[in-house]
Amino acid sequence: MKIRRVTAMSRRLMRLGLFLAALSIVALEACTASYLPVNVSASGSLGFPPYDDPLAALGRPSTFVRDPGFPPWVPPGTIAVSMVYAAWGTGLSGEKLIVTLREGASLTAEFNPPLMDDPANWYGKDFLVFGNSFFVASGFVQADSDMERISISGSAMVSAEPMTVSVSQDGVTWYSYSSGPFADGFAPTQAFAWDRVQKRWGPELDFTRPVPAGLTAADFAGLKVADAIDLHRDSAGGTAFDLADLPLPVDPLTGRKWARFVRVTADRRDDDGFAVEGEIDAFARVSHARPEVAAGAAKLLPDGARVDLKPAIVSAGTFEAGPFCYILSPDRSAGLRVLGRVAPQGRLVSLTGVMDTVDGERVLRATSLRDLGETALPSPVALRACQAGGGPFHHDPSTGAGQEGVEGGAGLNTVGLPARLHGRVTVVAAQTETFTLDDGSGRPLECRAPRNPDGSGSMHPGFSLPGAGSFVEASGIISVRRDAGGALKPVLLLRNPGDLKLLALP
Repeated sequence: MKIRRVTAMSRRLMRLGLFLAALSIVALEACTASYLPVNVSASGSLGFPPYDDPLAALGRPSTFVRDPGFPPWVPPGTIAVSMVYAAWGTGLSGEKLIVTLREGASLTAEFNPPLMDDPANWYGKDFLVFGNSFFVASGFVQADSDMERISISGSAMVSAEPMTVSVSQDGVTWYSYSSGPFADGFAPTQAFAWDRVQKRWGPELDFTRPVPAGLTAADFAGLKVADAIDLHRDSAGGTAFDLADLPLPVDPLTGRKWARFVRVTADRRDDDGFAVEGEIDAFARVSHARPEVAAGAAKLLPDGARVDLKPAIVSAGTFEAGPFCYILSPDRSAGLRVLGRVAPQGRLVSLTGVMDTVDGERVLRATSLRDLGETALPSPVALRACQAGGGPFHHDPSTGAGQEGVEGGAGLNTVGLPARLHGRVTVVAAQTETFTLDDGSGRPLECRAPRNPDGSGSMHPGFSLPGAGSFVEASGIISVRRDAGGALKPVLLLRNPGDLKLLALP
């Protein structure tokens, strides 16, 4: 294997580039702090309790509903708001979630600072209105429903109650989206990602990010809900609006259109001539679009930061090393564990998600995965056992940013990278399905047997632990674990029986 020599100046420039990329994303996250309106007021007739309070639309969009069920046939439960289960009734603490606008009624939200027509926003949109529309589904949604088993109807029918949206700069002169889009329509709220490994709801999705431009209800026809969520690309849905579509006056300082007030009015009629009475859950300002970053830059982000990753290669595939997968930057500069989604080894994937730290290792809690096809997986990096894990990588224990180094580690941090090592097996532990490899570098390395691809978590049925004293070549992913004393230790995760090659018997 040829090794490219990197100068000290090149290393500094690479680190600076990673830092600036991460810094830009952190700045964008901070910009979303004021994404909600400061005031909401209503005019006209509202719904019956609990749909009678305009303040129900002030604050974050709803995430959970306290469903009373229908005893004894349907037990009560807590159900997540999704594209097939809309907000209604009350929340976990009995709080009102939505407000109904009856014929002629209106609801007005005030933003401070005002909304701006900003082309840097996601897909050029400027604000979102969340209602309680939903896709008609193939089954009855309950608290424990598996979103990989529930499908959206083949016609992609949206249960919607469209209402007209208008904006104003002064609360007197109004400009309307008279031809749409309409509030309480497409796209239905999707509060959480779906964790396909644990079969449960995953990270909260982004309430300041619209669904991708050009996406329509027809694109969801017949999809499993889990697949439909992937189309959102980290968006929590909502109906998106662009101020550029209206003849608003421009701000003399910025040259951009702007608005302080957003009004929703129940002034439409359905095809049969009946007045449409709809619901509003929340309003939100659209945030700036995030640039895609490589895995190494993503590791520099703090826990909780949202991220769009540049395409990466799956280096440890579906359940090969555990209930997760690993991805590798095409240039082999960094690897990262992915939770909630798995894909076959050698696939090029595009991921969105939320950064976190689990047992000392940085991970991405995936919110969407797009398979871009098969690609060549680079060869594992040849390492000595003492290089497994390495020293800290810009680690900040107060935020989780960076990557903690292993105990006694120094030099390049290799956590998450595919690696290949040679050495003698000194200890075999059948109970933990591990063996220890010693290459004479002064720090033996624990190696864990590959997992069963059926996801059971047991050892791969085609793998046998090597005998003590044998000389082997072991390949896998450099991971970490905390020992009983809290020290971070490196561990090599084998992915399949072919990752272990017997070179010499004892």
